[in-house]
Amino acid sequence: MASKKKIGIEYVFPVTIVSLLGVFFIIMVVLSFAQGTIMKLYKDIGATPWKKPKTEITVPESELHSRDDIMSAVEATKKLYEDEWYTYNGAYLMQLSYCDELNELKKDENSGEWIYLGATMYTGYGSDVSEADKGKYHEAYWAVEKQPDGSWVCHGCAPINESKQLS
Repeated sequence: MASKKKIGIEYVFPVTIVSLLGVFFIIMVVLSFAQGTIMKLYKDIGATPWKKPKTEITVPESELHSRDDIMSAVEATKKLYEDEWYTYNGAYLMQLSYCDELNELKKDENSGEWIYLGATMYTGYGSDVSEADKGKYHEAYWAVEKQPDGSWVCHGCAPINESKQLS
């Protein structure tokens, strides 16, 4: 019968130390190549590769749309953002809100039933972000359309014109 060899502490300790030093070295290399943008992003909005900031949702009572419809539009917007817009160190949806004023302003732009959600977006420091937009907040809106089956589909985001900014 073959006997198992036991690994002694004299081998485990050095291997563990070397492994930890290797992980530390890799982390330091990544941080140096990121040119401090990881720390800027964390300082600005608290984002890390494993934790993104929560989107603040504000939905007051509306005279134009039911709360259920607005919340369905919010969920459709969050889904599109998660699926197509969010990237670490890229685009962040910080606030999403409904207001009757924005919906009154936009009501004649499309046929059918639409809900427009105001948003505060933040762009990080990623390589795919333009230099002019890095580390800035932007006011925008998301357009969400009601489908014949009653579901809502978000069609995307556009900047709110500075001269027509809402309060």
